[in-house]
Amino acid sequence: MNKTICMIGGDERNSILAELLKKEYIVKNYGEKDIKELLKNSDCVVSGIPFSRDNETINMGSSLEKVTIENFFNNMKDVKKLIAGSFSDRIKSLAVRYDIELYDFLDDEDFAVYNAIPTAEGAIAIAIEKTKRTINDSNCVVLGYGRIGKCVADLLKGLHANVTVVARKDEDFAWIKAMGYTGKKYSDLEAILPSTDILFNTVPALVIQEELNYMRKDSLIIDLASKPGGIDFELAKAKGIEAELALGLPGKVAPKSVAEYMFNKVKKVI
Repeated sequence: MNKTICMIGGDERNSILAELLKKEYIVKNYGEKDIKELLKNSDCVVSGIPFSRDNETINMGSSLEKVTIENFFNNMKDVKKLIAGSFSDRIKSLAVRYDIELYDFLDDEDFAVYNAIPTAEGAIAIAIEKTKRTINDSNCVVLGYGRIGKCVADLLKGLHANVTVVARKDEDFAWIKAMGYTGKKYSDLEAILPSTDILFNTVPALVIQEELNYMRKDSLIIDLASKPGGIDFELAKAKGIEAELALGLPGKVAPKSVAEYMFNKVKKVI
């Protein structure tokens, strides 16, 4: 007998995912059915990345409707599996209270890597759109050498930019050198920022604040870290430096590809 999957929230990725799931499962969508009817005789719930943007309501994409997490969990009496992305500590705590199993898309290393690819491609697209110079021969600095930092640096190298990666770990510096980038420490920012054309941040902590004093007004900052990002945006604005917090790029630039990755995760959980 086919499993039944409830779909709620998310963005275009989830709409495409629903169509993929319909080929193998029974799929019910919130909006076509109310919460109680949606959850009735169902096996799991699938939502978006992130599951919530405010820790109070489900991320409903472009919809203006608000669905509170606690009310939804309270109705999940017979459906104990929820698959979504980026669960906060508060949501994890609520899930324990309501005896709900959480499965995070981003907990799978393969999914997280695949998700980093469209993030990096989206960042490059923003850089091309927002700057008046070619990426080729531009001085580009990438803060952090995790999954996204690796992908951004690799794409920049392919476009023949001058790539500097700022990191902390010795093993990261080894890979940075092996890949042909320039490796620098955070203590070197004062020296390298004056010549930086484009700065890509991937660190989910405030790393660029007074350092803005060393940047030119014609430079560009693209922050790829989760909200609130790693840049002092108010200070950047005051100094006339363009800084963009680029959230949700996978869903904007490659929803079909990401939906396919999500589909594989859902099949694993089911």
